[in-house]
Amino acid sequence: MAGGPPTLRPHAAKSGAPIRSVTRRGSTSRRRAEVLPGGWPQITAAGDAGVLVRFGDEVNEAIFERVFTVLGRLESLVSADHEAVHEAAIGRGEGQQVRPTARGRLTADERAAVLDIVPGYASLLLIFDPARLSPVRARALVQMALATASGGEAIAAAVPTSVPRTIEIPVLYHPDVAPDLVALAQDKGLSIDELVARHSQPLYRCHALGFRPGFPFLAGLMPELFTPRLATPRLSVAEGSVGIAGRQTGVYPSQGPGGWRLVGRTPLRLFDPTAAEPFLVHPGDRVRFVPIDRRQFEAAR
Repeated sequence: MAGGPPTLRPHAAKSGAPIRSVTRRGSTSRRRAEVLPGGWPQITAAGDAGVLVRFGDEVNEAIFERVFTVLGRLESLVSADHEAVHEAAIGRGEGQQVRPTARGRLTADERAAVLDIVPGYASLLLIFDPARLSPVRARALVQMALATASGGEAIAAAVPTSVPRTIEIPVLYHPDVAPDLVALAQDKGLSIDELVARHSQPLYRCHALGFRPGFPFLAGLMPELFTPRLATPRLSVAEGSVGIAGRQTGVYPSQGPGGWRLVGRTPLRLFDPTAAEPFLVHPGDRVRFVPIDRRQFEAAR
C-alpha cells in the first residue's frame, strides 16, 4: 500500500487506468450478481452493509461518466424531498419501476442510514447502517437511481446535485522538489521543459479518492509519460508532491511513504481535516496543473 492503491486489474486493450473490485465485511465472490439487460451494470452485496454496482470491466471516460451520473442520482434520492422525487418519477410512468419496495417509499430515517457513497473507476459502493436500512431496501434505492439515470433528468431537475468543477493546481517542476524529474525526462527522451509541457497540458479527470485521505487518482495522462511505480517505495514523500504511476497522475495530500515517480510539488493543501470541506478535489472534478516558479511557490505556502 505504500506506493499506491491495492493491486489493480488493467484492461487488456484501451484502458486508461486499472480498476479494482471493492468489498466490505467479507467477499462477494460467492454471491450471485444481479445483471441488468446488456450485461451491465452488475449489482452485488458487499457484506451486510454495502451494495456494490459495477458498470463495466474496463476503465474509460464513458463508463466513469455513467458512474458519476448514478452517483448524482443517489445523492439526490438520499437528500431530496422524497415527494418531489417520487412524483417526478411517476410523471414519467415509472412509479412502480422505481418504487423502493412494494410497501412504499424510503423513510427519512432510512435515507439517513446511508453512510457513504463511494465512486470508483468503474464502480459505485453504497454503504449503509443495516440496523436502520435493510439490504433489500438499500438495493432498491440503487435500482431506483439506476432507473432514473437511464430514464431522464427528473431527479436532477427536482434537486440540484453537485456540479464537477475545474481546479487549477499550481506546481513547481524542479529537481529540488521532484527527485524523479530528471531521470524520467531522460528515460522518455525529453528535456525537462518538454516533460513539464506534456504533464501540464491535459485537463485531467478525478476518477477516485483513495490510498490516503484526499489523494486524487487523475486520468488523462499523455501516453508518452506512462511509467511504472518505483521498484522500492520511498519511506517518506513530502506533502503536495505530484507523481506519476502507470497511466495515472496524482498529488500526495500528506507526508508519508509512496512509490509514485515525483515530477513536481504544489503549495496547495489537498486535505485539511479541520476545514468544513476537507478535500480540495472530488471525484468527477477536472484538474489542470499550472507550472509556477520558485518565487511563486514560496509565496503560496
